[in-house]
Amino acid sequence: MGNNASSLSDNDVDISKPEVVVDSPLYPTPTGHEYDTIDKLASELPHVIDEESRQQVEDYFEACNNGKGPMVACFASGEYMSLFDRKHKEAADLYRNTCFRPKSDKSPNGVMVDGTKAYPAGCFNLAKMLMTGKGIQYDRYEAYKLLDRSCRGGHGGE
Repeated sequence: MGNNASSLSDNDVDISKPEVVVDSPLYPTPTGHEYDTIDKLASELPHVIDEESRQQVEDYFEACNNGKGPMVACFASGEYMSLFDRKHKEAADLYRNTCFRPKSDKSPNGVMVDGTKAYPAGCFNLAKMLMTGKGIQYDRYEAYKLLDRSCRGGHGGE
């Protein structure tokens, strides 16, 4: 058998013509509703939390003080809001708050990035929400910028 494609037998595969699927994008744009089923299931589950843990959650919310308190308290409050209360928009607001604070912010766990303070895990979580449209408007470009900010702040992406 020669190198000519016309000499291929029925059992041979012609790799010179890859199949291209046009109507199925490699990275589809999220609609923001991909988590609706999970959120519905989670809302139907009983909130099982012991009294000590409940008190810790309340302490974090109080310490966060509507975004004016320590970054770690606001980040933890956002985690709870997203994972347990399923209040993704409110969580995203707290993540944004912890990702962008003035350089004069006194939070002990903030790091300087681009002239402002950041809690890098907050930037990372906000980026994940922007990548999927979870609770906020999908914006891949903004998400990439936040992932970069998070990395430059020392977050390892876990």
